[in-house]
Amino acid sequence: MTCCGDATIIGQVKPNSSAPDPAMLASETFSISGLHCAGCISKVERRVAALGGDTSARVNLTRQTVTVRAPADGFDVTPALAAIRDLGYVVRPLAEAPETDETGRELMRSLAVSGFAAMNVMLLSVSVWAGADGETERFLTWVSALIALPALLYSARPFVRSAFKALSARTLNMDVPIAIAITLAALMSLVKTINGEGETYFDAAVTLTFFLLAGRLVAHSTRERARNSIRGLASLTAPLARRVMQDGTVRVVSVKSVRPGMVLELAAGDRVPVDSRVDGYAGTFDASLVTGESQSVTIGAGHEVGAGLLALSGPVRLTALRDADDSLVARMRSLQEAAESMRPHLSRIADKAARIYAPVVHLTALFTMIGWMIAGASFGDALTIAIAVLIITCPCALALAVPIVQAAAMDVMFRRGMLVKDGAVLERLRAVTSVVFDKTGTLTGPRLRADAALDDDALADAAALARHSTHPVARALEAEALRRELELPLATGVKELPGQGVVGMVRGREASIGRPTSIPSDAAENVPAANANVLLRAGLPPVILPIEDTVREGADQLIEGFKERGMTPAIISGDTEAKVAEVAATLGVSDWTANAKPAEKLALMQQRADAGERVLMIGDGLNDGAALAAAHASIAMADATDLARASADVVLTSGHIGDVAGAMVLARKAHSLTVQNLVLAGIYNCIAIPIAIAGFASPLAAAIGMSASSVVVIANAQRIRAG
Repeated sequence: MTCCGDATIIGQVKPNSSAPDPAMLASETFSISGLHCAGCISKVERRVAALGGDTSARVNLTRQTVTVRAPADGFDVTPALAAIRDLGYVVRPLAEAPETDETGRELMRSLAVSGFAAMNVMLLSVSVWAGADGETERFLTWVSALIALPALLYSARPFVRSAFKALSARTLNMDVPIAIAITLAALMSLVKTINGEGETYFDAAVTLTFFLLAGRLVAHSTRERARNSIRGLASLTAPLARRVMQDGTVRVVSVKSVRPGMVLELAAGDRVPVDSRVDGYAGTFDASLVTGESQSVTIGAGHEVGAGLLALSGPVRLTALRDADDSLVARMRSLQEAAESMRPHLSRIADKAARIYAPVVHLTALFTMIGWMIAGASFGDALTIAIAVLIITCPCALALAVPIVQAAAMDVMFRRGMLVKDGAVLERLRAVTSVVFDKTGTLTGPRLRADAALDDDALADAAALARHSTHPVARALEAEALRRELELPLATGVKELPGQGVVGMVRGREASIGRPTSIPSDAAENVPAANANVLLRAGLPPVILPIEDTVREGADQLIEGFKERGMTPAIISGDTEAKVAEVAATLGVSDWTANAKPAEKLALMQQRADAGERVLMIGDGLNDGAALAAAHASIAMADATDLARASADVVLTSGHIGDVAGAMVLARKAHSLTVQNLVLAGIYNCIAIPIAIAGFASPLAAAIGMSASSVVVIANAQRIRAG
């Protein structure tokens, strides 16, 4: 097997400390084919970076695209594309990229042809080994040649084509030694057949091709499985939308033409085409896309509903909030793609080793051949040993060691309700030494007390403001209003103050919800409880909102788990001291901070970092964004604000805080499997290379050994799916 499968790559822009302001750069993404391994990826990125002028590119082993970034002023990616094509790769617009898996199909066809030929040639070889001689041996050898040569011409195309492109661009890749080995074995056998003398290697050449193709197909299938997660997201995007025109008629339009502000209509069974706001009556939706569960949810009027959710009731009226390219599904795809483009530290080490391997392989084979000829071996025997060295030293296992584990781990996390935005976060999660929680919305879920009375008019006014906020308290108010089936008044001029509350105009009067010590209102002076959530309305007495905190299911077990690993959990919350103290006592957390503003949360995180701590931050609020970004690793809840989701490394789309423990376990397991793979690849090379140089490995044995090492690495990586 070779790491140089006919894969195509996805790209992100390589970080560059000397790069200009990102606002001054523009980027464009293209489909690219012909990239095969870590060395190819680095080769493309270095060639584009060598153009200068702040032009850069980033490719990824999983996604089959390359993104080129250049200065926005006079944006021109033509030089970068020309440089990539000069290296022998095919670059085309994304719209022209093939939708079917042609690479997999070609590998499957080639594998079938080589397998059929290998079986027949091996049967003929057995007859020769059994004692056939003279004309019978010559006849069987010619039949072997007539079967093997056409099969090799067809089946070895992936290797020869890749090697030819690399050599045409005056570079090397992992397929060059493979193509040379197959070609030399076939030509040497043909010459011996024509001359009627010496042992031929048709069986070795065709069997070698079969094993290489089998290994390549396994690697390709593993990567394809990881890509299917993102392709599955694409299938959730509705291609069409029902637009309600100004005259009340409904017209079916392309989702690409939908713009913010357009009124849409859903029938039962339709998917939400773009991120929208529910208008009129509430709708019932299948939210398994973001929660990972099949349980339906009811979303009330004024509440946002993400693209891709399935309407279970209808008709439902919506107002589009974003374009299709900025929808929930599109953002999830871009986050997953960005994560796949990240290469962790161990991957970068393997990349460097694999990049220098190709020239080392050729030099080793050349010196081995020269050494054996000096030692008295014939040219044919020395060449045979050199061919075995070329085959057995291909660094496929080394090149696959890290990316195979990373792709498998991210696929498992995605399927378990964890959206990973940065592949390198797996290493950072494994290394955390302390954990910090936000309280409201993370450890707790606010709700209205069942034993408290709240006037319908007051609740309707509060919910009218709350529908414009994603804060957990706001969602609790809106949920209660929805349960009572209240008609909410229109709220205008609404503004959310991070960590404080929401203000606006309701029924023609100024109104606000939040804590009286933070929201701007003269009526706050009349509130008896300074730590209460209140509704303040001009000209009306303040109303205390009977909000209580309930600890999220699984929070206590998660905190106990961190304690068992020697970490002391902490809570940093913007809530009042009394409420934070109560939750901390319930969960057994002794280190807690209350009344923390966003800047104070950030400062506390920086203090911990300066003290040498590697902090895992878990939050969900608007006031958690900066702290999440500053943490060594960070996780946001599924219903977090846009800022929190954008700042975090992982988003818990399942909404279960207990899944944090699963993420930690996966991170440690991924690191362990990666190290194991690197060790296995190293052991294989330390044993196999001396054996081949000593002449104890035939080309066939070398092919089996090299393929077996790659299969072992891939199989070991799949262990992360267990449990």
